[in-house]
Amino acid sequence: MMSGSVSDGVRTHHFAVNDGTAAAIKIADAIRGIIEDPPDLVAIQRLHDLIADHDTLPIADPLSERLACLDRDRVREVGRWLAEYGTRRDAVATGIVLIGLTGDERDRELLLLLGSLEDLALYAVVALGRTRSDRDMAIFELARRVRAWGRIQAVERLEGTPDPEIKASA
Repeated sequence: MMSGSVSDGVRTHHFAVNDGTAAAIKIADAIRGIIEDPPDLVAIQRLHDLIADHDTLPIADPLSERLACLDRDRVREVGRWLAEYGTRRDAVATGIVLIGLTGDERDRELLLLLGSLEDLALYAVVALGRTRSDRDMAIFELARRVRAWGRIQAVERLEGTPDPEIKASA
């Protein structure tokens, strides 16, 4: 059986990713409920379990589209909770996706740490690219920490970088 990072890498490079719209709608509705109601640990634990049953790769883009209009700070809080306390790969990966939609400079270390895990590198690379003012340097730092598909995902996103330090190490 392939690891999550190998599977994600192969699918992003060689196959069309299944449409995850139906699952994304269900998950977006659950997140919307958490955000609109007072904070509730049981609700976020149910969300974790729901997400853990769905592959993150096909739901990432449709989920991102459905959450764009929600309170960014609250979406970030949900993403941080999933990323920090999640116990299943896809729940943590989806947390990273949420951080990528709404995060900022405060999330750098968490994204680098989680991205150092090969299974989460793809999601961390994308999130770093979306949340960092020093996008290329953050992705470069992650690329130096990972191997295999994680490094491939990072290096591909550095193509065309104007940063002389990154170019010199290529």
